[in-house]
Amino acid sequence: VIPLFGDDPKPLKNIVTVAKANGDFTSPVAAVNSILNASANNPYLVVIGPGVYTIGQTLVMKPYVDIVGSGENVTKLTGAISADTRDGDAAMVSGANHAALSFLTVENTGGMLYSLAIYNGSASLQMSHVTAKASGGTVSNYGVVNASSSSTMRDVTATASGGGESYGVYNTASSPTLREVTARGSGATGSNYGILNASSSTTMSEVTATAS
Repeated sequence: VIPLFGDDPKPLKNIVTVAKANGDFTSPVAAVNSILNASANNPYLVVIGPGVYTIGQTLVMKPYVDIVGSGENVTKLTGAISADTRDGDAAMVSGANHAALSFLTVENTGGMLYSLAIYNGSASLQMSHVTAKASGGTVSNYGVVNASSSSTMRDVTATASGGGESYGVYNTASSPTLREVTARGSGATGSNYGILNASSSTTMSEVTATAS
């Protein structure tokens, strides 16, 4: 995908680039919002170049639109997005069905009651090679929330810290699959959870979960 960044007179169809310079967009949110005709027969790929991208609103993913960064240590989405409810309004990234998120870091520093890095509400999002970090919520912080979701997590690191409660991964009324996942909750004044499966039929293998 590297040749996509630059003055390419013949860009590939249905690939939208985000970069500090020479991309289609400089904002990941604007890039995703620009896609209006994605479908099973017309899927899109959003490619995010190296750099730290500060966003001020939730990146709401769309069906049949995959998002790929340039590496967990190279591409970071960061910001202070939080709300008084534990849902997509408090998340940096809100997942979608038939979509994938990979090779980047998502970090939410919160500020209100709840802070979430990634929220999957009724979404079958596929995550791989993703680092999710949440902090700053005064009530609860969540690395990844799978709510009524059949999402897939592989090679994911999810951490949460501070507040009254911290959850590396919180699965509620869902059936996600976790493989090669590291999850940690720490620093909360009330309770810390590496992984909490609440009314969830979660499948886990090669998982490390710690709380302190």
